[in-house]
Amino acid sequence: MDIVNIVERGLKKACLLGASEAEVFVVKESSTSILGTVKGLENIECGESISVSIRLAIGKRITIQTGVLSREEDIDKMVEDAIKIVRVVPEDKDWVSLPKSLAKTPVYDVIDGRIKEPNLEVFVDFVKRGLEQPKEIDRRVYTTMARAGLSYITKAIGNTNYSPILSEKTLFNYIVMVKAVGDGEETGYYNYYTAPTLNEFRLDRVVEDAVRIAIVTLKARAIGTGSYQILFTPRVFATILTSLIVPAVRADTVIKNRSPLKGKLYSEVLSEKLTIIDDGGAPNMPASSEFDDEGVATARKTVFDRGVLVT
Repeated sequence: MDIVNIVERGLKKACLLGASEAEVFVVKESSTSILGTVKGLENIECGESISVSIRLAIGKRITIQTGVLSREEDIDKMVEDAIKIVRVVPEDKDWVSLPKSLAKTPVYDVIDGRIKEPNLEVFVDFVKRGLEQPKEIDRRVYTTMARAGLSYITKAIGNTNYSPILSEKTLFNYIVMVKAVGDGEETGYYNYYTAPTLNEFRLDRVVEDAVRIAIVTLKARAIGTGSYQILFTPRVFATILTSLIVPAVRADTVIKNRSPLKGKLYSEVLSEKLTIIDDGGAPNMPASSEFDDEGVATARKTVFDRGVLVT
């Protein structure tokens, strides 16, 4: 199915049914998953999905409806249902309009031909090597699961103010889970890689790090309650920041006056050693995109500058 046709068909249908404004956002994903376990190579699954988000307005009455399409004409039913809902929802007194224009930011290293049109034997080999290498590195370690996933994703969005725009990207993820057994102790660890391209993927490094940490943690012992200095790995630290900081600066949280940082703009709320930049178009990053879910071009902006909340 052509996703631009779906967008245009949905917009036309919405206008015919009386919507004053309409927006249709379509995401098509073709994906493959290759799984290996202690039993060996278990399965290869391939599939395709098309998901749709519709935003309709009649005056100041707004609704957002989502769904999955099996056929192009399914968009008609989605729009019809959304129109029925928007006619009865309460008005949103703060509603202004959908974006008056749509745009794209140039983004690099988000499409990899090896993922878009894959040679599956290459990715099957990744999984097989993930199953074999831990034992070669240390006899005490074996793989419980190795999985490679690859996707080709296209997105299209349009509204009654602007013609549809289209983008594409690829995504690759690889995970290996290992278990270490020795001296009556047992522990496990996993490591992973995820990015739009294979440019920085080093399978040996992913596996070796998982094995190393599994072996080290065989010696782990419980510690007593107390105050300790803790050193986080970059990935763990990033996860903590994501959990604590992102909800506080998300647009919907701020708009609803629910941010714990309300009233703290231009105040120092973090360490002066910490600067956080939101870059929606960073090369070879999983979430990078030419535009967001409203068709607004992504941008690079500083959120915290040396601990100060600036946006």
